[in-house]
Amino acid sequence: MLLGSGERIFDGVQTFAMEPVEVLHSPLSTHVRYRRAG
Repeated sequence: MLLGSGERIFDGVQTFAMEPVEVLHSPLSTHVRYRRAG
């Protein structure tokens, strides 16, 4: 994930699979809820 200036906020964090469980959207934003897969 990148912030507005391009700063990486999850570098060095262990990776794992995620799956989307809910998506909410409006004209100005999209919110996606995930859960850890597996």
